[in-house]
Amino acid sequence: MVKIKIAIFLIVLIILSLVLTLNANETSNVLEIGNHYFTAEWCVACKKQTPIIKKLQKEGYVIKIHKDIPKDIKTLPTIIIVNGEIILKLKGIQSYQKLQRLMVK
Repeated sequence: MVKIKIAIFLIVLIILSLVLTLNANETSNVLEIGNHYFTAEWCVACKKQTPIIKKLQKEGYVIKIHKDIPKDIKTLPTIIIVNGEIILKLKGIQSYQKLQRLMVK
């Protein structure tokens, strides 16, 4: 029974990985290695996230701010960390502590 549960879990992980890879293709083709922040002036949540991004930039984190949103980004704000391929895609408001831990400097 345990082996079946592990096999099902692994299959689900593989399927999720494929879905995320397919969804990330458009964005990953245009992003260079580093931290990327997708925002819009009309976005209320972005207005709360932007001061955190600015604080991280002052601390030396290189974060490219994008105001032209690709079609495959459906949620704002979105933060994408790229290391050759997308390694992390964060949607919605993220805490300062979490971003400081996850972003590449």
